[in-house]
Amino acid sequence: MFRMIYTLIESSGDCPLTLLTDISLKCNDVVTHRYKEYVKQDLAWLGRMVITEALVDLADAQDLRVILDDQFPQTVRGQLVDRQRDAAYDITIRCRRLGEDNGKNQLVNVSNYLRQIRDATRAIARKPTAEELSRMRDLVSRL
Repeated sequence: MFRMIYTLIESSGDCPLTLLTDISLKCNDVVTHRYKEYVKQDLAWLGRMVITEALVDLADAQDLRVILDDQFPQTVRGQLVDRQRDAAYDITIRCRRLGEDNGKNQLVNVSNYLRQIRDATRAIARKPTAEELSRMRDLVSRL
């Protein structure tokens, strides 16, 4: 099984509070096979981008959020499924707040975190070469 882990740290200059979130993803056999095909074509970076894009779509549909009411970690487990593509992702979200307790509950918008990861990845990723695009088209047509 292919796995990905995203670790996010969010802090605010207004208060001495930090949110630490780990999003762990375990792909089913279908997604794992597809990713391995990207690796074989030396396109692993594009394969990870495809997974991130799919996660955002699925997470937006479910609006993933966690409420932190104390300093102890909260763990949420679930599954994001794309039935059209037989893709499934077991997702484990672990959030905690660090620093001074401000007495308020903290809402962690995990769907928004995934959108931010996608947007940052889009902004910094290089454009595929013509040859890479050709290999990707061939790969997608076979999957």
